[in-house]
Order: sequence, then C-alpha cells, then structure tokens
Amino acid sequence: MNKAEGSLNVRMAECGSGTERKVLKQTLQYCLDNGVIAESNGTFVLGRDEKLQYFLKWSIWAPLLTIVKCAETLLEHNKCEHKQALKLIQERVESSQCHPYCLSLEATANCLQGLVLAGALEKGKTNENVTYQVIPATMEHCHRLVKSVLPAIQVDFGKSNSVILDQRKLTSRL
Repeated sequence: MNKAEGSLNVRMAECGSGTERKVLKQTLQYCLDNGVIAESNGTFVLGRDEKLQYFLKWSIWAPLLTIVKCAETLLEHNKCEHKQALKLIQERVESSQCHPYCLSLEATANCLQGLVLAGALEKGKTNENVTYQVIPATMEHCHRLVKSVLPAIQVDFGKSNSVILDQRKLTSRL
C-alpha cells in the first residue's frame, strides 16, 4: 500500500458505511488503473488520460453544482420544510442560469437526502411535513469540499443556442 492509498483508507474509515467505502475504493482504483489520476509523493494528482478526465469532468459537473446550490440555499435558511426547500433551491438555480439538470426536483431531493446522510442536515417530521434543520459547521464543510472539486466550466444556459467555453484543444471533430 502506498502513502496515498494509506491516507485515503484512514479518511474513508472516518465516513460512510462499509458499502460506501467499498464503492469509493473501487472508484478510486478504477481511476488509478485507467490513468485518470496517479499517485505522486503520497498524493493523488492528475493522470495521463486527458480524454477520460474530460468526460468525467462533464459527467459530474451538474450533480455537484446541484449539491452546491442546495448547500448555499440552506445555509441562508437555517430551517425549512421539504417543499419550501425545493422551491427555494429551484429559484436559486433559475436565477443563476445553471445547468438544466439542476432544475430537476428529483435531483434536488437526492442532494437533500445526501446532505442528511452526510450529517449536514437534520431531517425531522412535524405532522405530515418533512423539515430540515441545518447543522452549520457540517454544511459549510460539505459546501467547501464540493466547491473544491467542482469543475470550472462556463456556460450561459440563459440563452438559446448556448455555447460551452472550455479552453482545451479539440482532439477530434464530428
């Protein structure tokens, strides 16, 4: 076991269930085996496969952005009901012209559930309503963590015929 894997094993032991740790370890191994990331001096760095990195960057961008928008909204509203949280998050997404995926109520509900599982939200039930209470320190930590890995991609989704600006060389044309 190298230093990077050892460090990751320590961090993985601190969070998530056994299944989550297993999936994370398999995902990490996949990325290492396929050159998405590499190990250098006990740290993970970008690997040699730029095409796969590019593909994965685009695949995770919208879900990560949805988590960020959820966290930002809920940090402003310490406690709210599920329906109100969905409405507030959707308003934020609409006003910031985010990726259309972020408008999905199902995606937002999944992010809220993920934040509950991460300990950033406390979920309660009053009468027939589900409410969320923010755990500020944990929510801020989750927000910082997700923003730290959020790919920087500039897209103006507010106009028709959006143009995606990524300053990489094209490797092929359709």
